[in-house]
Amino acid sequence: MGFKVQRTIYKLVFDGDLEGLEVSAYAPPLGFLEKAMKMAPLTGKRADQLTPAELGLVSDFFSGFAEHLVEWNLENDDDTPIPATAEGLQSQDLGFVMRIVQAWLEGVQAAGTPLPQPSSSGRPSLEGSLPMEPLSPSPQSSSGPSSSSGTASDSGASLVS
Repeated sequence: MGFKVQRTIYKLVFDGDLEGLEVSAYAPPLGFLEKAMKMAPLTGKRADQLTPAELGLVSDFFSGFAEHLVEWNLENDDDTPIPATAEGLQSQDLGFVMRIVQAWLEGVQAAGTPLPQPSSSGRPSLEGSLPMEPLSPSPQSSSGPSSSSGTASDSGASLVS
């Protein structure tokens, strides 16, 4: 019997002009992230400037995202739900889809690896009970430590657990 990894689902909640949109998608595997990196040189190119190989890459990229899409609350003008499928994704404007995909990738990057669930047994770690005082600022750096949040700020989306 082998080990099965629990798949992580990220829920993106948008604000700004997309306020109310909620999208849930599985965390992307490494292979998808490699596809995303191959897309970078295509940024700014018009569709008629793409080679057949580049068009195939774009198609594979969006099909890959559709495979990870779990659900969304997107509706047509007549209030009927748009399915969270490849066909539903393909029925949307490219710019809108790109904002969702960008928010998803940024959100996953901002969230990092999920923390493990609390242990059901065992003793507490001794390190957790040690008194800690903040360190004095480094003389070489005046900006101090940096931190990240669970928001994908460029896209106007945030992650919700």
